[in-house]
This record gives sequence, structure tokens and C-alpha cells, in this order.
Amino acid sequence: MSNSLFHDGIIRDRWWLYDWLKHQYMRTGYIPTANEARAAFPELPLEEMGEGYTEFMAVVGRYEGA
Repeated sequence: MSNSLFHDGIIRDRWWLYDWLKHQYMRTGYIPTANEARAAFPELPLEEMGEGYTEFMAVVGRYEGA
């Protein structure tokens, strides 16, 4: 695993982003944009960010009919 995924001794990966997206959505009813996610997780590689969004949207789509 790439060292770029470590931040403050914590591994940040697609699942970290997925959890953040879930909490933001549950708290606000709004899905954060890619720019907002990039600002929150600047160290996260784009591939991991894409995978996190894919997983999140797969789940949200089941409930919203998206």
C-alpha cells in the first residue's frame, strides 16, 4: 500500500472516503462534490477517490432510485 494513504498514522483509502461521504450525506442530505472531497482528502489518490465514490453511489442509488 502506498505511503500516500497514511495520514496521522491512519490509513486513508476508499473506505475512509466512503464513510465520510455517508456521514456528510446523512447529516446534510447533500452528496459532497468531488472538489469538496478532494479538499477534505488531498492525499487520497484519484483511483481511491473514484472507488470510494463508486461504492457510495451504488448504495445511495439503491435507496434514491438513482
